[in-house]
Formats: sequence, structure tokens, C-alpha cells
Amino acid sequence: MTLLTESALRSRALSVLGTRSARTVLTEQAKEFRFTGYDLFLSHRYVDAVAIVGLKDILIGLGYSVYVDWIDDAQLDRSKVNRATADLLRNRMKMCRALLFAVSSSSETSIWMPWELGYVDGKSGKVGVVPVVQSIEYNFNGQEYLQLYPHIDQLQGFYYVNDAGKTPQLLSSWLPLQK
Repeated sequence: MTLLTESALRSRALSVLGTRSARTVLTEQAKEFRFTGYDLFLSHRYVDAVAIVGLKDILIGLGYSVYVDWIDDAQLDRSKVNRATADLLRNRMKMCRALLFAVSSSSETSIWMPWELGYVDGKSGKVGVVPVVQSIEYNFNGQEYLQLYPHIDQLQGFYYVNDAGKTPQLLSSWLPLQK
């Protein structure tokens, strides 16, 4: 099985973006979304926005609804994070059935990603790590605490959840689609 590469996600994003920005496309998708809660909270670094567009497009294509903070709550100001910001994010995480932690080379410096992961882990335990790697030859280890969670990879267009010592299962088995 292979991990998701940043270049593959960027390539997918470019086919979605055309000449539009990542924010524009995700805002358009958010307007089309009828809110009843989300399947997935996508924890990520904002600097990975283009790769996140590709990842979100994959997940939407699989039938999942996906929360992205800077799109679905565009009023949030990253330069003025406060208790109200944390409260809003807690409420959004409560409205999600699972969290996907998109770990990239830039995510190690995030202050919020570990907080989001810990919150959802404590609330429901439904957490998956999505390694966004530089090349398919990359062997994902991640920060030590990320080894506690299953990770997502792909094989021939199917997405699998791999949990150490267990048989890989389809993402749709790990988080069944709601009808």
C-alpha cells in the first residue's frame, strides 16, 4: 500500500482549482453543503492549503462531509485566537464523527493540531492519521504519539485504515457512510 503524496494531492487540487484559489473552491463547496453535522474534522496546517484541497476532494468523492476551519468558519482570525476560538472548534469537533489528522512536514510546528487530536481522542477515540508525504518511497513514522493511531493509505484507488497488528480495513468500514 502507498501513502498519499503531497504532489499527488496538489495535482488533484490543481484539477479542481483551475485558476481559482484554494479558499475560493472550498468556500464554494461549503455553500453547497447542507449542514447536518460533518463526518470528518480535517486537522491540518494552513500552509498545506493546496494539498488539503486535494485531500478534501478525495474525501468528498468518497461520500464524506468534511469540516475545514478556515472555510466553514471563515470569520475565525488566526492572529486573534482566544477562548471563543477554542469553544467554536470544540463545538465543531463535537459535530464530527471522526478526525483525520493530515500530518505533513510542516505539521510538527502546529500548536493546534495536537490539541484537536487530543480533544477528539478523549471524546470519541475516532482518529485517523493521514500521512501527506513527499514521495511514495517515504516510510511514515511521524512523531511518536502518532504511532498510537491508525493511518490511512491507498492501494489501487481504495483507501484503507491501517492499525498496527490488525488487518487493514476500508475507510468506508472504519467510518461507514451515513444515509
